[in-house]
Amino acid sequence: MDNFDLTKFLVENKATTRGRLMFEQEGANLVPLHSVGLFLDTEEKTLHPMKDDGSPDLDPGMAVDMQDANKEEIMAKIDDADKEVLLSVDKLEEGTDLHSDRGYTFTRFHGGKERGKMLQINTPEREYIQIPRSKLGNFMVALEKAIKTFDQ
Repeated sequence: MDNFDLTKFLVENKATTRGRLMFEQEGANLVPLHSVGLFLDTEEKTLHPMKDDGSPDLDPGMAVDMQDANKEEIMAKIDDADKEVLLSVDKLEEGTDLHSDRGYTFTRFHGGKERGKMLQINTPEREYIQIPRSKLGNFMVALEKAIKTFDQ
């Protein structure tokens, strides 16, 4: 299914009895992946173990960032319905090219739980710089000042 819409899925299944109720505890947006005994936090992009009673284990030490998860092991065990949910969120983790011009490519990606959304600027020489979303304004101010004084 190429056009899987996670938000639509969560809203639709919140009202069904398929067992895909979205947990909203302690600010988390958790979707159960029953076939692999995990909960997927769609906001933080983390995986939490499922307790024996079917509830999420929200102990911070138990959470695994999607970037660090053993996806091969999970994919070997996951059923098709859970796989679609996991892959739709995992697509958010991959880089998205925002703009490309004169050999420079600007890519948005998720830098993990610690860094969040980030911008990567790739040069024609295959060098790059990564800037957290929260610091883009500071970067732009510093870049403008550097450009003004560059030829002085």
